[in-house]
Amino acid sequence: MRPCLFILLPFFGWMTCNSCQTAPSTPAITPERKDSIPIKLITGFNEGKVLFQQYCSSCHRPPVKQGHHNETLVGIFDRMPAPSTQYFIRYIQDSKALERAGDTYALVVAREWHYTGAHHFKDSITAEAMRSLIVYLRVTGSR
Repeated sequence: MRPCLFILLPFFGWMTCNSCQTAPSTPAITPERKDSIPIKLITGFNEGKVLFQQYCSSCHRPPVKQGHHNETLVGIFDRMPAPSTQYFIRYIQDSKALERAGDTYALVVAREWHYTGAHHFKDSITAEAMRSLIVYLRVTGSR
């Protein structure tokens, strides 16, 4: 009986050890999960467009490549400090606070564009709404 145990124990140990090393299975992408991604992007784009028209269009034109005097927002996320999405939200919430703190990018924008105004949407646009605005700016600026 003992010789059988010596043969079987290593075998079971090998099987359990191999089962621990296999990669965990990834959840299947169901049609509902797959379809929700484009819907969220479309919804975010449409919400961002409304926000842009409501809050930004009085000073900025939509970021369309090869447009006349409206390319200031094209590629804006490439010019901002990383991580640019988080920085954009901070800048839109209160650009003057960033200037007062000595933020290099905010100071350069104010100096180069002779900008005396302030982006102060901390109380009027939620962070989730700002993400929709980011989707709109990224998509529109890449066209």
